[in-house]
Amino acid sequence: MTGSKSAGRLALAISAIYPFFIYYSGMLMSEPLYLLFVTGGLWALCASIKKRRSPLCRIGGFLLALAA
Repeated sequence: MTGSKSAGRLALAISAIYPFFIYYSGMLMSEPLYLLFVTGGLWALCASIKKRRSPLCRIGGFLLALAA
């Protein structure tokens, strides 16, 4: 929204990690791989929107498939 890359990265990091501390605190140690794959997949898909014909779209889909 603001056009600031650092603000976007900070918002992504907070939104990816914060819910796990509140809702999944009992299972926090069993979820790091899920968190890694979902965050990486969402980042790759969002980055692929900016670039046409980017392989990041395939990478993002693959990471989200691993998370599932």
